[in-house]
Amino acid sequence: MPVGRQKFTINRKTFKKYEELYPWIREHNHVLFEPEGFVDICRNDILQTNYNINPQSSINPRDILEIIYWGYPRGMRGTNLEKLLPQIDTITKKLNELRRQTNLSDKDYIEFHKWTKTISGFGISTYSKFLYFSNIRFNGIQSVILDQTIIDTFRNYSFKGFSSFKKIRYDNAHKYYLAYLNKLNSISKELNTNEENIEQFLFIFGKNLK
Repeated sequence: MPVGRQKFTINRKTFKKYEELYPWIREHNHVLFEPEGFVDICRNDILQTNYNINPQSSINPRDILEIIYWGYPRGMRGTNLEKLLPQIDTITKKLNELRRQTNLSDKDYIEFHKWTKTISGFGISTYSKFLYFSNIRFNGIQSVILDQTIIDTFRNYSFKGFSSFKKIRYDNAHKYYLAYLNKLNSISKELNTNEENIEQFLFIFGKNLK
């Protein structure tokens, strides 16, 4: 599957109100969305940005913003983005700290999850996207996205191979995240593919296959 080409179309109007509060967002959007007023962003657009090509470089708030645009092209649920934006520098700093560490373990993930609870509106659907696009690994395994669509797929027991996840819910998904990474890593080795390919398959087809 052409995972890197998975794209979403974002309309500037969806995020226009945040430009009034944050001049840096207005400046960034002016470049990103001009002249059409909308933009297509695919995974590769983010994965091939400077901070991923050059591991010595750092993620910046504009990178985080584009991950949000890709992940929530119609806008985040409720007031979650309003809650996240004041913390975007803090989030960026934390992701860069994790990127600079090697051999991140279960304990490091648990500590990271506890830290995310200090930021309102920062659930696993969002932070797993940040971990994935930041190329952060736990126990040497690539982080991948775990969102509500995939959680629903597991709860519907669509695939027997994921039966150990049938009790997963959004509020307890963090307890399954490392097992989820391990499972996708194991399957990817069996199929000679990447973990993100399995994740995208579950996202696109999980609810439509029996």
